[in-house]
Formats: sequence, C-alpha cells, structure tokens
Amino acid sequence: MPSRPQDHDLGAPVREREAASHAPLVAVFAAAGTMAVAASHLAYGPPFTLRALQWFVSFSLVMLGAQKLRDVERFSARFMEYDLLARRWAPYAKFYPFLQFLAGGCMAAGIFPGFSAPVSLLAGAIGAVSVIKAVWIDKRGLQSASVGGDSNMPLGFGSLLEAVMMVAIGAWIALEPSMR
Repeated sequence: MPSRPQDHDLGAPVREREAASHAPLVAVFAAAGTMAVAASHLAYGPPFTLRALQWFVSFSLVMLGAQKLRDVERFSARFMEYDLLARRWAPYAKFYPFLQFLAGGCMAAGIFPGFSAPVSLLAGAIGAVSVIKAVWIDKRGLQSASVGGDSNMPLGFGSLLEAVMMVAIGAWIALEPSMR
C-alpha cells in the first residue's frame, strides 16, 4: 500500500520524498541571484550589471559544488550513471565537486582565470554532452546529481542548464579580459 502524505502541525500536507522536484535547483539559483544583485548594488550602485550576471553564475557554481560536497560518495555514484568522463575515469566523479566549487569561487573573486575558465569550459561541455546523450539520445530516465546525490531531481533541463552556464561563464572569462 503506498504511503500517503501526512499532515504536519500546521495542517499543510507534507510532500512525499519520492516526488520529483526541481525545487532545490530553483532555491540555489534564487539565492545566488539575490546575492549577486546585492553584491552588485553594494559594489557599483546599480543592482543589475554584467558583473551581477557573472556573480550569479559563479555563486551558483559554488553553491552547487557545496551541495555535491555534502556527500561526495553518493554524488559520485549518481554522477557516474551519466557523465561520459566519469564513466571512463572514475576519479573525475570525486574531483568534480571540488573543481566546480573552486572554479566558482575563483570566478566570484575575479582571481585565477587561467584555472577557472578552462575548468568551467571543459567540465560544462562534458556535462552538456553527457546530459544530452543520456536524456535525449539514449532516453534514460535517470536522477540528476546537480544538487547532490540525495535529491530526487530528474536528469534533464536543470542539469543541462547548469552545464551550459558553466560553458558560458568559462568562455566569457577566457574571452573578456575586463571581466576577470
């Protein structure tokens, strides 16, 4: 017999754990966007600047990396189900969260573009190809590892968005010296 959602003390139904949701990714993007707009306002006056956009992506990468680092073992097991490089070279699955976290931090601070741009470009490109292959070519119904190994977010648009953001910010930093 399937379990029913229980009412908690305030009378609202509690969502079942099995329900697929993009809520964790939306929360990360909302928090990163809020911080980016606040930082831009404090640093430059206007809240919406090109630097705010760069901060939004870099803060998102730091926060997503931190989610993955909460349990690297669970993340890497799920990541290896679809990432093409991790499937061929398993240590990449355990390095990836650290690389994403550090690249995002470097981008936010505007330091070490020679590290952050290529890491972001390569990891994002591999990720985008991996997601496209797993979801739209192989039609595999997998769970995403974008917000860690314990989420119930389906692999698809959210994971592809994360990868495309990494490629875009990596290219931006590599090609635009004024954004470093």
